[in-house]
Amino acid sequence: MNIYQRIVLVATALILVAMLLFPPYMSTALKNYNATFNEGYTFILRPPNYDDSTYDKINMPINVSLLILQYLYVSTIGGMLYFALKTKQSH
Repeated sequence: MNIYQRIVLVATALILVAMLLFPPYMSTALKNYNATFNEGYTFILRPPNYDDSTYDKINMPINVSLLILQYLYVSTIGGMLYFALKTKQSH
């Protein structure tokens, strides 16, 4: 493993940890259960909430499908870069 591959591995790992610490949240409307809204990215220990009664939303779970998709993209790109930066070893 050369230095460039190590940089790619560390950068990929840091991005994955940051994505886990700041996951995407979504909310579901109370009156229309088919409507979901993106609530953005927030620190995992402080999920978004609304104090305003004009918002008629109930639960705000983590958007797991989006998080998994993002993990797959970052892992795939990191893996492709890792193998693209591989140098040929001469014996």
